[in-house]
Amino acid sequence: MKILALLLLITFSAKAESRDFVCYFEKKSEVMKDFSTEEQTTESNNSNKELIQIIGAPVSVMVGKSELIYRVKVYNRENKLIFKIIEANDQSIIGWNEEQKFSTFFSLEKQTMVFTELLSGDHVAAYFYSCMRVSS
Repeated sequence: MKILALLLLITFSAKAESRDFVCYFEKKSEVMKDFSTEEQTTESNNSNKELIQIIGAPVSVMVGKSELIYRVKVYNRENKLIFKIIEANDQSIIGWNEEQKFSTFFSLEKQTMVFTELLSGDHVAAYFYSCMRVSS
């Protein structure tokens, strides 16, 4: 009987483990073929404050079996980005959003997230976030 109770406790504890995260903006970096790298951070005086307000909102991340769902509020409106998981293991997940040409790398081990925006063949923007698990 004790073994059955222990097995039930382990089963319910494993299911309660959260796969939801909240991620906080750290910096945006742009790389263009003919120009030097440009960075935007929340601390920099040279950063575009309106842009930081838009991209600086916390991102909630839900890890599903076949997709990552990123939710962020911009101007009091929730936006949702869905990434198809193209590679995953116990330490990280790589996803792709075909519609907006975004890729993402989510490190479960380090609890960090970056997504890249392919703006053109010679212009890429990368957004870096630190994350933490949230209890459900």
